[in-house]
Amino acid sequence: MSPQSASPVSFRLWRGAYAALLVLLPRTLRERHRQEMLDLYERELTRSANAGALRVHVAAMAGLTDLVRRALLERVVEERQALDRGEWVVVRRSAVAFTTVVSPNSPLYGRCGRPTCP
Repeated sequence: MSPQSASPVSFRLWRGAYAALLVLLPRTLRERHRQEMLDLYERELTRSANAGALRVHVAAMAGLTDLVRRALLERVVEERQALDRGEWVVVRRSAVAFTTVVSPNSPLYGRCGRPTCP
């Protein structure tokens, strides 16, 4: 790494954040591909290190954003398949998880449904 690139500590922090967000993926996908996904994420961080610390942070955020987007898509697919099979436990678990995440964030939104109301 060059002097202006991210430190090994920031690499560990980004990798830790990515590893923590892997829990958003459905269990089967996570158990099957966890290590490969972590390796790919770390490889992208390492590849961007020569361009400087800012580039590492941009790559890190892009990876986290991609993981969250992918997790959302995979959960929707899982829920649709569960509905088709009549597996209400999966649907109920997803509804509880959604409510748990959204409820604490709802005070952030005003009466108009946006963070700032006119």
